[in-house]
Amino acid sequence: MDTFPKGTKILKVNYDTETELKATYGITTQSIVVIVDAEGNAAETLAAPSNADIIAALEAVM
Repeated sequence: MDTFPKGTKILKVNYDTETELKATYGITTQSIVVIVDAEGNAAETLAAPSNADIIAALEAVM
């Protein structure tokens, strides 16, 4: 967590039970990371990303 930009919030979601969230963000497979902006919009969707990929996407959005 120390490597992510300040203010980052990480939520873990159960792929099998959160069908509404999957539909909202267009998730069709597991191991997807969705970067959500302050308004709740998907700003970036990453498939099986590395930490470096996640950090780069977060920095671009924040």
